[in-house]
Amino acid sequence: MFEQSSGQKKDQLSSTLVQLADAGENIEQYEGRIETTKGFDLYFRLFKHIDNSSDHKKTGLVALHGTTSHGGTFKKAIESLINDAQYAWIVTPDTPGHAKSSTLEGEVDVSDYADAIGELVNTLYQNDDISGDRVLTANSGHSAIAVEMYNQHVQSELDDLSEGDSESIKGIILSGPVYHSRDTFLGRFGPVLVSMLGKIPDKIINLPQTVTRLYGKYRASNEREAKIQQTRKVDLSNKSLYQDVRAMERFYREHQVDGDYRPLIVNDDMNVAIIKSKKDNLSNGNEQLLRTLHGKDVILKITGNGVGHHPHKESVKWYATTHREVLEEFAARDAKRAYLEQLN
Repeated sequence: MFEQSSGQKKDQLSSTLVQLADAGENIEQYEGRIETTKGFDLYFRLFKHIDNSSDHKKTGLVALHGTTSHGGTFKKAIESLINDAQYAWIVTPDTPGHAKSSTLEGEVDVSDYADAIGELVNTLYQNDDISGDRVLTANSGHSAIAVEMYNQHVQSELDDLSEGDSESIKGIILSGPVYHSRDTFLGRFGPVLVSMLGKIPDKIINLPQTVTRLYGKYRASNEREAKIQQTRKVDLSNKSLYQDVRAMERFYREHQVDGDYRPLIVNDDMNVAIIKSKKDNLSNGNEQLLRTLHGKDVILKITGNGVGHHPHKESVKWYATTHREVLEEFAARDAKRAYLEQLN
């Protein structure tokens, strides 16, 4: 297993952070890699707002894609997220096993994903490449990673172990979160099927690519989403898909409530928002289920305006506007909590 000190990680990351063409008005774009202490070779892109005017927010965003996807899927939304939602910076990693990050060779857990991405973000802080507080956003099944990162952050603060991580996580925004429930076909048989098919050599059939195209053909909520799914390239091996799904399955099993696999929040004061479409065929569950999963105070944004399972690709303006509204609600809640703490 690869081991290195934080100083080595800092030097290594600095040497591989390469500036690319600007991603939009007043937006610098970089790419880089970091090898984490658990041996993941993590590829990422960093987008920074270069006009540090007083009216622009200092909050950053860590954006996590879903299974079979990659960080580049947020590219269409970057300009709107920075200029409309006013994020100061955005980091979009390819999660381990996906696209340009290293293949998953052995068993992994959701906590391993959270550790790897957390190391990347903390190294960027140490290098002064980013600053200020941050929000976590995640799509589809990888919502579990954002929940775990948030839980780890809160636990580190409770244990006073947050050295090198002085900036706070303001909240998590989940789009199209997918939960494995025993009441659904996916919950009962999905992991078993993937376990069997994931051992098939990629040369015979690439399962992630096949599933993505079939979803676009038969399950997409609108023509735009169908086209996106059927034409996009999926750079994920059967082996990595197998390990990824197994990791999510174990995470949900560890958080069972009444037979359902529910990623519970460890702290009632966490800011949680769900962005969901009524037409999202993969994000099962209604408003009551979502509130049960994440607590009665979850902020829920539901739309039916032609948005499917990937709002960051299908309705960029709505996605960015919703982020801005959620950030305002997060700020209001934090202010209220601070006021109540002063009274006590």
